[in-house]
Amino acid sequence: MSLNLNLNLKKPLVFLKVATTGMEPIDKKDKPGDRIIEISITRIEADRKTVKTGTRLVNPGFPIPTDATMINGISDADVANMPKFGDIANGLNSFIGDADFAGFSISNFDLKFLTEEFNRAGIPFTIYGRKVIDLSSIFNQMEKRDFRAAASKFAGQELSDAPIKSETANHIAVHILNGMVASYSTDSRFENANPDILNENFNKNKNALDVQRKIILNKEGKPVFAFGKYEGLVVSTMMISDPGYYDWCINASDLPKDTKLLLKRITEKAKSAQQNA
Repeated sequence: MSLNLNLNLKKPLVFLKVATTGMEPIDKKDKPGDRIIEISITRIEADRKTVKTGTRLVNPGFPIPTDATMINGISDADVANMPKFGDIANGLNSFIGDADFAGFSISNFDLKFLTEEFNRAGIPFTIYGRKVIDLSSIFNQMEKRDFRAAASKFAGQELSDAPIKSETANHIAVHILNGMVASYSTDSRFENANPDILNENFNKNKNALDVQRKIILNKEGKPVFAFGKYEGLVVSTMMISDPGYYDWCINASDLPKDTKLLLKRITEKAKSAQQNA
C-alpha cells in the first residue's frame, strides 16, 4: 500500500496502534494494569518520502483475558516466546524519537498505554512538546454523529438546539432505526434485520450478561468473571467453592445491583443442579 501523506511536515510523524489485554493501563494495589500485547508504528519522515513501519507482539507477563483475545485475535500462544515491553522499550523509544503522533482514538487509548508502558520500563516519556492528531476527534467534529445528526440523516427531522423531551426522543429514535434499516438494506449485516441480527452484528458487549460487563460468556457459553481475582473463571464454580467470596460479592462489595442479582441467580441455579444430580 502506497503511503503518500498529503500533509506538510516539520518533523517526523508516527502513526501508532496498539492491541492490549484490556482498557486500563494503570497498576492498582490489587491488580496490575492492562498491558500492550502488540504495537505497530509507522514513522513518516519530514520529507514524506521516507516511511518505516515496525510491528511486533509483546508478552504481557500474564494470561491474556478471553474477551481481549476475542477483540484482537491475539492469544497466549502467540506471545509466549515474545519479549516483554521492557525488553524492547529502548529500541521503540529510539525509533519514535521526537516525532509527533497520529492515529484513530489515539488520545484516549493508544497513547495512554504507550506512555504508561515506557515509564513502567524506566524510560521517562510524555507527549509534552509533541503534536497529537487524533483522527476520531477530527471525524467526529467534521462529520457529526450525535442524535440530532442521526435525526436529520435518517428521519428527515431538523432539530433545534432546544432540549429534546424524552418521549420525543423515543419517537424520533423509531424513525432513525427505520431510516437506518432502509439506508443500509444492501449491507449484509442488515439482511433480514431483526433485534437478534442487529445485536449480533453491532453490539460490542453482546457477550455481557450485566450492564457494566462484570459477567460475560466465555467461548463455551458459560458465565465467567470479568473482574477480580477469579477473572476468566466460571462464576458458578468459584461462587460455590469459595463461600467467603460469594458473601463479599453479594453483601460487602460495591458491585452494581444487577450484577449481584445475576451472581445470586447463577449460584442458586448451580446449587440446585448439584442437589438434583
